[in-house]
This record gives sequence, structure tokens and C-alpha cells, in this order.
Amino acid sequence: MNNNIRNIGIFAHIDAGKTTFTERILYESGGLSSPGSVEDGTTEMDTLPEEISRGISITASTSMIKYKIKQKTFYINIIDTPGHLDFHSQVDSALLAVDIAILLIDITSGIRSQTELISKKLIDKKIPILIFLNKIDKSIEVNEIIKNIENLFTIKKVPVFKIISKDEFIFLPLQKEIDEEIELAYIEWSNEWTDKYFKAKDPKKVLLSGLREGIQESKLIPIFVGSGLTGIGVSECLQFICSLTPKIEKKPYDAILFKKQIHPYLGRISYIKTFISMREGDVLFHGDVPYRITHFYTIIPGGVQEVREIEAFSIAAFLSPEGNETDTWQIGDFLWKNPPEEGEKREIGSFPKFGKEFIQILEPEKEKDRLELEHVIKGVVWEDPGLDVSLKADTGQFQMIGMGELHLDVSIKRLESFLQDRFTKKNLYVASYGLINIKNSNLIWEHHTSDLKYYSFTLELVASKSTTFENSITFSTKVQSMLKLSIESAYFEILSHAADGSPLLGLSIEINKIIPPKIENEHSISLTKVAVVAGIKNLVRNQFKRISSKTNFEILLPHSQVGLVISMLQKRSAKIHGMESLDSNKTIVKGSAASEHLLGFTSAMRNLTQGKASISLLTDFSIDSYSEL
Repeated sequence: MNNNIRNIGIFAHIDAGKTTFTERILYESGGLSSPGSVEDGTTEMDTLPEEISRGISITASTSMIKYKIKQKTFYINIIDTPGHLDFHSQVDSALLAVDIAILLIDITSGIRSQTELISKKLIDKKIPILIFLNKIDKSIEVNEIIKNIENLFTIKKVPVFKIISKDEFIFLPLQKEIDEEIELAYIEWSNEWTDKYFKAKDPKKVLLSGLREGIQESKLIPIFVGSGLTGIGVSECLQFICSLTPKIEKKPYDAILFKKQIHPYLGRISYIKTFISMREGDVLFHGDVPYRITHFYTIIPGGVQEVREIEAFSIAAFLSPEGNETDTWQIGDFLWKNPPEEGEKREIGSFPKFGKEFIQILEPEKEKDRLELEHVIKGVVWEDPGLDVSLKADTGQFQMIGMGELHLDVSIKRLESFLQDRFTKKNLYVASYGLINIKNSNLIWEHHTSDLKYYSFTLELVASKSTTFENSITFSTKVQSMLKLSIESAYFEILSHAADGSPLLGLSIEINKIIPPKIENEHSISLTKVAVVAGIKNLVRNQFKRISSKTNFEILLPHSQVGLVISMLQKRSAKIHGMESLDSNKTIVKGSAASEHLLGFTSAMRNLTQGKASISLLTDFSIDSYSEL
């Protein structure tokens, strides 16, 4: 790996100062003449109109900077990720390219639900983590947070700072003296490094080498302290990252696609992290389909830079394929420089599927605008792995499906920026389902015409409740392919709307005997489909409960407004799981409610509290976590 390349991801809970911290890094590197301001809408990384107007990050933004330490120049790719959980698909896509993670924690609000979620993702991916306790300019009370961090990770946490006073901090790796009370922990994770320390002529050097290896091997997590706003501790953190050499991990592919964007100047572009060197004119294979890269680009502060060649483990962008091929390239897909060998089967890639339970109905204002509305919707969906779109067959309306109310609201605003008032936004709702609730039953399904002239196949089967949301159908007897296809299609089709128009979940069918009609004819298979549909309708009638997703919330608000917000939550049938008082005269309220009961709650709460309360929402829908309606 090129020793000068660093791919850094910056992660945090909402309002932790993540974008301000990123701006400070860009400034410290010389990429900006002055740090941008979230309040003024002048940040380098948040450029979408909705990001500027709301003061939040919506997408994972990438920028490459050069950072010089003595005579060595480092190329640092910074990926600034959203803090709102509605956009955590963007966080997952960023994790595909990140080698080192900076996890920001706001000293004034402590560990939040997003912190816990992101921490788990980073640990699962085995990405080295640096914790940066932000906003030290507002509070130096860090002991309680450090204690809570101990519970957040099983990996050993080690401070790399010492607070002398409100205005004086010591960055231990830069000190010649050794603070054994803190720094011996840098090597105690390893017997080998401990032995080296006691034998070393330069024990400080051994301590720092042990610290770096401990981080790279995910044995240690260093804790930094500082302020993105004032710059305290930022350059020290950046210099320390440059002293780390990311681990080289051999991949069975040559690049991975981690982001898609409709760029204001370049149009549709795809971002990749490479694992080998590449140059313009190279052909990349998506499975067995070749695509020639005419130009590579890097995104830099203030613009775009065209590059002829990119080194291994770099991040770069190129113009996305056009036509039908562009829709087949998905985030998380693998790419190769060589075509597959004869008989080789390539796994194109895998990216987690996200729960998309919120649905916004859209329709063109005039029929002549339909094609353009469809085109713009598909463009927004193409960029965002957390969005889907479908067409309602009965009305012709578009259904935009997303991960939360904020997510869809932002997406709609993006549509409006292209189409103004040429489409209508109808009702927003949360998907609901029927969860089967039956006892194991031995059944016989069959059907015939009213004149008793034609008969279906007779199906003997066992119906039961699944242990998951999955619907399944299995055959423990021989069945001809056309009949099997007919039975399966009828089964899954009727379950898509069997619960009074909503999908039915959790039904398991095992067909153990199929008896052909006495006289088999061209209608027998069709009548068997009818038998399946009628059988399921009779089986599930009044034998399911209506369910929907559950949303867990975490609200940060002043002590004085807790009663008002609790009253609002009670009116929405929410359950309060706990409250925590912070030293900053604020309280964290945690709880859950049916997702549909919280529609509109965020804006109502902000109006009531005059914008002094913030909320984090995480929607969950699984067999272990759902709401009964």
C-alpha cells in the first residue's frame, strides 16, 4: 500500500460538530483559506440546498486533501457522513471505503443512540477507531464520558491527552517524558511490546509503536480531546492519523463501488476505492460486462481534479455507465481489471438491505409531466441506496419508499428543486402488514368448476406459523415444473395483499401430497391456482394481527421542557424507557412508539420547544421488534 494515502471516515451523532470538525481539517491542511460555517451555509462538504438550509449532512461527502508533515506529503481522502439515522444507508456505504474512523462524541451531550449504532458497525467491520471528544471549549468535564465509553466498547480505550486546565492540554505522544499512569496502557495489550519496553533504550518510541500497532490490530482505541470550532487538538489528531499505516488486506476483486452521485458539473459519477493501481483508458469488468474508464477524477476542496492515474488504495470517481447498464451498478458492487476466466463465477457484490417502511405518494400535476417526474424520481433513487420507487398498479401513482419521515421530506425537496410545482405530494404513511397467527393445520386444497366438469389437482399440506417474517412454500413430494411454478406464483401473489389489502407475513406451507384429477386437461393447472388462492383466503380469515414498524426515539432537551414533551409523547401512545440528566442542564428521554404515531412529531416538538429540542429516530421492523396496530 502507498504509505502516503489515508482514507478517513468521520462519524458522529447529530449536532456533535462533525461537519465543523471536517471543515477544520480542510483548513489545517491548507485546503481552505478559512473554515466554513454550518450556520452560514458555507461549508465545503454540505453543498446540497437541503443540507445548507437545514444545517445537516444528508449524503456521505468526499474530499481529497494534501497534508504535509516535514518533507512528506500525505493524500487524505475524507468522507464526512450524516449523523441522522434516517440516512444511515449513507454511513454503510462510506464504510466500504474507510480505513480509519474518527468517532466524534459531543462532550456536552455524551453518548447517543447514533454513537452506539455507529460503534457497532465499525467494530463489526474491524475498522480502526479514534475517538475525538469534541467541544472541549464548552466543557472540560470528560471523566463521566470516558467512563461511559468504557461500556461502549470491549476494546481497551486509552487517552492520548492530559488536561492541565481549561486552557491547557497536553498531547502525550508529542511529549518526551513518559506519563506511566496513562501511557503504559499503550503496550500492556501485548506481551511482546511489554518486553520490548523494559529492554528499550528509547522506551517512548516503543510506547508509541505499541500504540499504533494496537490501533491497527483493533486492540486499542485512542481517545483525543479538542474542538473542531476552535481547532484545539485537530492538527494533533491529523498528524497522528498520518503516523498510522492502514493494514493491507488482499481482496478477490480490484475495486469496490461505494457511492453514486449526480454531480453538478460531471453528471452521473461513480466513486470507487481501488485495491490496485489504475489509469485512464483501463477497462473495468462488472461481472463479465466490460466498461472503459475514459477519465478519473478526485474531488478536492472547491472543485474537481482530473487525474490520469490512481494508485492502489485510492478513492476516485469516473463517469457512470449510460443506458440500462447504469441501473445494474449498485453500491457495494465489485469491479475487476480482468475478464472472468472460463467457468469462473463472480459474486458481483453485496450490500445490506435497509428497512424502508415510509411511503410517500406522488403524482404529476398534469399527465404531460409524468415522464419527467418518473425520470427525476429515478435519478434521486439512483443516488440513494435508502430509497426505492414503485408504481401503484390501480392508480398509476408513484410510491417513493424511504427510511424515515425526514429522509422522504428531504428527497421530496430535491424533486421540487428540479420540478417546482409540477407534481403533487399526497399522503405520507407507514407500511402495515398482517402477521399470521394460526396453529399447525393439516389441510386439503382443491377446486372445481360449478358444473363439476373440470377439477384442479388436490393438494394435501401442512400450514404453520413461521418463526420469522418470511413466507415459505416447500414440496416434499414430486411435482411437475409447470404445476410447481403455478402454485408458487399463486401463493406469493395472494400473500402480497391477503391481509385486507396489506401483505401477509409469517406463513409456512409444506405440500406433502399432490393428487392429479381423474381427467387432467388444460384447465387443471389454472384451477389449482384458484384452489391455492381460495385456500389461503379461508386459512387467514381473522387469523392475523395487524403490525407495523416501531420507532425508537432519543430526545435531547432542556430540563424545563421535559414535561411538555412527555405529554406530547403520551398522546401518541409512546412508551418511555428511561431518562438521563446531563450536567449541561439538559435531559435525554428515550422511548419507542409505533412509527405511524410519530409522523409529524418532530416538527411539532420543535415548534413547541422553540427549536431547543433535538430528536434521533431509528425505525426497526423485525420479528423481535414491531408495533401492533
